[in-house]
Amino acid sequence: MKRNILNLVVILFAVIALNACKSSDSPEAIADKYLKHIAKQEWAEAKKLGTENTQQLVDMLASFGGKAEIKEVKIEEMKCETKGDSSHCTFKSNGEADKLDLIKKDGKWLVNQKKEMPASDMGAGTDTTSTAVTDEKVTN
Repeated sequence: MKRNILNLVVILFAVIALNACKSSDSPEAIADKYLKHIAKQEWAEAKKLGTENTQQLVDMLASFGGKAEIKEVKIEEMKCETKGDSSHCTFKSNGEADKLDLIKKDGKWLVNQKKEMPASDMGAGTDTTSTAVTDEKVTN
């Protein structure tokens, strides 16, 4: 009986430890949240996840006007390569490869995009038509 309880405690600890590793503040999680907010035109929420440059870009996107028809967007295969306080994330948006850069500032990961970036480098849902994101498997 003691052995079963000990095994249960060990398994419970392992599950808790594994879940703790899947941080909601990882570069992958932040990039995914940001892209979903952009796709849904949730500008204020997207701005909270970005640097000052990114916030200016989001303001520019928001200024394009009201809500357009929302199309579904699938974000898949999110992978981030992190070196120090910067992370370069690659992913697929509706099957097409795209990228997003993040930097760590004051202990928080923030999306770092500039207004002068080409449209193909701005991530999912940043064209002038609206998009909505469906949840897909995000790999870390």
